[in-house]
Amino acid sequence: MSHEITRVPESEITRRERHLMAHTRPYKLHDPFTWSYRAKCGAGAVSTCVFGSIVYSAWYRTPWYFGLAYKVVGTTAAATVAYFLGYAREHQSRTRDAVINHYMELYPEDFKQVNDYHGRPYSAVMLPWFPRRAQYNAYNKIDNSDYD
Repeated sequence: MSHEITRVPESEITRRERHLMAHTRPYKLHDPFTWSYRAKCGAGAVSTCVFGSIVYSAWYRTPWYFGLAYKVVGTTAAATVAYFLGYAREHQSRTRDAVINHYMELYPEDFKQVNDYHGRPYSAVMLPWFPRRAQYNAYNKIDNSDYD
């Protein structure tokens, strides 16, 4: 049996990598995994604040519209802060990825083993393992007299 049968074509590897990388999937409203960090953080902050206000109203037995202005202002402030934190996170991750890709372009010889998509046999990756059990060697015999 040939190993070529089990190898994945380069186009499929590229498609999978693009599918997993951030900022490369097309945006879909019903799929939060395609949202940007900004949208995820803002939506998370809004949902947390709305849920918190519902629980607060239920706990203190007040109507949902009690203190509505404060709730709206607080939710808006939290969503704004979360949006900009998501923007900072997005900028940081894009900058990190750009720096790593640039370094890999400058020194491709250091990343030959990383770019081997088809993998290597375990014998080339793993070190041999020889169990060393101290309780079975001649110098350290177990004394079972305490357990009789």
